[in-house]
Parts: sequence; C-alpha cells; structure tokens
Amino acid sequence: MAPEQAAGNHAAVGPVSDVYGLGGILYAILTGRDPQTDSDAYSVLERVRRGELDPPRRVRPTVPPALEAVCLRAMALKPEDRYPSALALAADVERWLADEPVGVHREPWLDRARRWGRRHRPLVAASVALLVTALAGLTATVVLVSRQQAVTAAEKKRAEEQRDRADGFYKLSREALDTAVQRISGHPKLRTGDFHDLRAELLAEMVPFYEALARQKGDDPATEAERGRAFGWLGSLRSTMGQTDEAERAFRRMVAVFTRLAEQYPDEPEYAGAWLPVTGDLGSLLRDTGRPQAGLGELRDGVRMKQALADAQPGDTEIRQELAAGLLNLAMALQEVGQSSEAEATFARSLGLYRSLADARPDDPLLASRCAAAENNLAALLKSLDRPRRPNRCTARRSTAGPGSSKPSPPSLNTVKTSPPGISTSATC
Repeated sequence: MAPEQAAGNHAAVGPVSDVYGLGGILYAILTGRDPQTDSDAYSVLERVRRGELDPPRRVRPTVPPALEAVCLRAMALKPEDRYPSALALAADVERWLADEPVGVHREPWLDRARRWGRRHRPLVAASVALLVTALAGLTATVVLVSRQQAVTAAEKKRAEEQRDRADGFYKLSREALDTAVQRISGHPKLRTGDFHDLRAELLAEMVPFYEALARQKGDDPATEAERGRAFGWLGSLRSTMGQTDEAERAFRRMVAVFTRLAEQYPDEPEYAGAWLPVTGDLGSLLRDTGRPQAGLGELRDGVRMKQALADAQPGDTEIRQELAAGLLNLAMALQEVGQSSEAEATFARSLGLYRSLADARPDDPLLASRCAAAENNLAALLKSLDRPRRPNRCTARRSTAGPGSSKPSPPSLNTVKTSPPGISTSATC
C-alpha cells in the first residue's frame, strides 16, 4: 500500500501508487521479507505514511546496490519522486539484468571497469598478448644495451602476475606499456645509429594498441579520459617516428576529448590539466613543420591555461613546473620569430619560476637542468642584443634519482634546447 493510500488521500492515488506496490514486491524478492513487519496494523500504516522503511541492504547486505537504488526509488514517499510508470521501473531492472548501468545509481569506477572488461574481453586478451610481446622485446633490448637483467625481469614478472588478476588489470597493463614506450623512446643507447631501426620497430609495435584504445568509446568519463590519454601517447609515438601529420591529428583529438570532459565535469580538475603538456608538444610540432605562428598560438594558449590553473591551485608544484616549461618553450619560439622583447620577458618569468622550484627541491635533476636552460637561453638572448649577461646562479649537482622514481608520462617533444648552439645546459640550479 502506497503512502497516499495509507493516508486515505484517494485523489493522489494513480499509476505511481502501483509503482510503489511493485517496489514492495521487489523489496520482498531482494530481502526475503515484507517491507513492513510490525504485527500491529496501525503501526504499519503510520510507518508507511511517514515513509519509514529499512533499506534492503540493511536487511540483507548481499543485495546489489543498484537494485537497492531501484527499489528505494519505486518506494519513495512522494509520488513525484518515484518512477513515472511501471515500464520505467521495468526498464531499469532489465538494464541491471543485462549488465548495464541503471539510471538511478552511479556506480563506483571499479564496477564500471569490471563491466568494461566483461564487455571487451577480446580487447583485454589482445592487450595482455601485446603487453607480453612488448615487454619481452624490451627485456631483450635492455639486456643487449645496458645489461639491466634485474629491472627487465621484474617488469616481466609484474606483467605475468597481472594476467591472473581480473580487477584493475586494464589500468595496470596500461601503466606497464606506457613505461615500456617511455624507456624505448628515451633510452640514450637506442637513439644511436646501431639501434635506431630496432627502436623504431619496437615503437611501431606499440602503435596498434594505442589505436585500439583510442577507438573505444564509453558512456562514462573515466573511459573517455583513458581514450584521451591514448590519443596523447599515440601522438607522441607518431611524432617520435617522424609521422608529423598523424601526430598532430592525435594531439588535437586528445585536446578535444579533455576539453569536452572539462566542460561537462568542471569539478574534476584532472580533466582541465590532463592535456596541458600536449600544448607544448603541439606548439613545437607546428614550429618544426614550418608553421611558427600557429605554433606560437598553441604555446600562448597553453601558457594562459597553465597560469589560470596555477592561480587556482598555488600550492601545486606540478602545475607550476608545467607553467615554467610552457613559458620556456614559448620564449624560445618568440626568439625564433624575432620577437626579442617579449622573449626576454618570458624567459625571465620562466627562470623566476624554475629558481623558486629548484630552491625548494635542490636535489631534483630535472628542475636543475630546466633552470640552467632558462638561465642560459636568457643569457644568449641578451648577448645577441649586445646587453650585459646576467650572473649565472646555476651550479652542478649529481642526480640521486633512481629507476622508477617518477610516474610514466608520454614521451614529449617539449624538450629544453639552448639558443644559440654551444651554450651548455648540463649545469643545474
């Protein structure tokens, strides 16, 4: 009996009162007992009128949360808060039976990942096979080049262990593959002539996996974010392989994905900042392909957005590093097109940021080298303008960072260069 019936409000009785009754049947199916168990009829009527009801999971903890949400929606106190019809209630139940998300319950990301894995078993299986192949190739390469058997054995063992895990496998396999791409792309010995072809071949084997990920479309933001990151890695791979047109398309698609997510989910700061490093890559790519003005536009847009995020989150050192790197690359681009005055001011902004970051973390080799690059580029610009060079505050330090000390990120085109040639960036702040 719906609350309006229990209250004797016959004018309010209608189809949604039947929806309440169907909700009561579902309650009994889920819990094995009636919604109201008081032996006194008057007490039962009072509880129904007030909407007092023990949630199904309190009665039986094994009840699926999605079905509990469907049941409670059907048995809402106010008629307007219930399903508008029995068909609407049935549709949500059928979605649950078909292993689809129901409209009245927002699932945790782990449940969504499990459903994604069940629906894309061929892709998951292909990912496992490709991951094993990639890591096997990486193991052989690293053994030949640097004899780091222990590191590669640990990576291979990690990959084999992941095959026995269903929960969270997708994320772990992605991280392992991203690490492999980063090491193959950035390994100094693999950049030499003897191993150049092998490096290109290994990177080419990674491309189909990222293409498959980029083709996947989901109905939740987490899946779309993974798709956007896949475009970023695909762009970096294409760029490293010299496929500039394909790289530009991939970078722009990553920007489009995260721009849409940031608009749809403004309370999720990771979506607004996820693609900011790509602005530097895209700007450098445009410059390298003979479009300096277009490259300047991308770099300026990236700096504006990074500055906005840094202002909103002043304590986030990662965002401040991204801003400093964006300023440094913008300054070099300005210098290349002859805009010396703006280049000088931008170099100075970058240097000021890097100095404050390096002072706070004096043993960070990346910050030290970027600080030195900003210092040297500014000095070179002043020298070209017949201006006095500023004192160099950088001193040499030895890096203490070990393998695995940083989270894998897409191999970036956005590397620090000196201008003009001949000024070293090996010094550190």
